[in-house]
Amino acid sequence: MGQLSTYLFGHNKVFGLVRLFYLGAEANVPTWYESIVLLICAILLAIIALTKKRNNDKYRFHWSALSIFFLYLSIDEAAQIHELFNIFLYSFSSYRILHFPWVLIGILFVIIFITVYMRFLINLPKNIRFLFILAGVFFVSGSLIMELAGGWYEFSNGKENLAYAMISTVEESLEMIGAAFFVYTLLIYMSLYLKEEVIFLFQEENDSTDK
Repeated sequence: MGQLSTYLFGHNKVFGLVRLFYLGAEANVPTWYESIVLLICAILLAIIALTKKRNNDKYRFHWSALSIFFLYLSIDEAAQIHELFNIFLYSFSSYRILHFPWVLIGILFVIIFITVYMRFLINLPKNIRFLFILAGVFFVSGSLIMELAGGWYEFSNGKENLAYAMISTVEESLEMIGAAFFVYTLLIYMSLYLKEEVIFLFQEENDSTDK
């Protein structure tokens, strides 16, 4: 609504609310919301990793690595670390589809992730595997595919227009949906398959603290 107000009616501030809630901007409410959701993902993954470590599960390191990665994503969302990669990859910025060249690193990471985590995903319960993949599709569609589309459009038409604002809105919305859906997936997994282990883990921690 804020971008419609800006480009259709010429009201680009509305008491600062347009900038404060624009999904395509940084350091505002949507940015911090997504950073917090990604941090929740990291915490839930860390709890799962601890239960897996306690049971000496073969995929305990996979869960731990996921927790660390989502912690990075949370920090990156707030600090925009990935933008620094553009400085080192600026030679690709002349290509329309690679106007944001950091996406190259993102695509490479997705390929590596699928390769390394294929067996991990296969060994998840069928219902959880489906939810994992669905959450990933939402997040990657926003963070990479729509980022490519946004880069192509900005290269050709600039970013001060309604079309670019809509592309950015879709991009960030998909990322938010993917992150929130992943929280839901992790909670479902914990409640169905790790409920007793998680309760025991926290009881064990409380007992050690009391001592």
